[in-house]
Amino acid sequence: MMLGPNLFRPNQLFQNRSPFSGSKPTVMLFIPNMGTLVTPLVSNLLIWLQKYDNLILYPFPQYFQPVSWARNYCAKEFLKYPCDYLWFVDADTIPPVNALELLLEPGVEMISGVTYTLKRDIDGKLKRVAMTLKKAPEGQIGYVEYVGQGVEEIDACGMSCCLIHRKIFESINPPWFTLGNWEDEVRGEDFRFCELVKKAGFKIYAHFGVVCGHQKTVII
Repeated sequence: MMLGPNLFRPNQLFQNRSPFSGSKPTVMLFIPNMGTLVTPLVSNLLIWLQKYDNLILYPFPQYFQPVSWARNYCAKEFLKYPCDYLWFVDADTIPPVNALELLLEPGVEMISGVTYTLKRDIDGKLKRVAMTLKKAPEGQIGYVEYVGQGVEEIDACGMSCCLIHRKIFESINPPWFTLGNWEDEVRGEDFRFCELVKKAGFKIYAHFGVVCGHQKTVII
């Protein structure tokens, strides 16, 4: 399959029109990875690059550790171009083929799809948990899993399939993504970023119709 001219060529997308002219929002896709992408994601990627003339794939940022470095690098590169949205998709995540149009439709500054991961419960068994969360009830700390319907406001999400408007990055001083210490209430770079987004006055949404696959390797 031949790829469209928008692959790896961000400037070509902006030559003939302004991305801020009121037409379709422009989206720059970043897929941080450690050298591999899962096959179903590659298949979707080929479809997206053929289907969407407002989507640019930035050259894959590879081998950045920890992941907070990779995400900060992506945000810095994104802000060099007159693009409306940064779209994070993780290398082991498979959004549905129509994910981009569904995430753009509400017109909000930050919106996530729903990606499930595996976490060990108190009894040691692996449990399927959605990375869309709300603040824990009063008297508790941290976040609790939340799965709703349609488009709903949430308090935090993972970055595995997340669309973020440039005004969020412009409103927060870098570094946008940092890792906490073990004694911190919030340690992940994604949840810490969500806290900065909320403090800056923005709302975070999830589209519960955008359910992503998450390819994991486990020992049974």
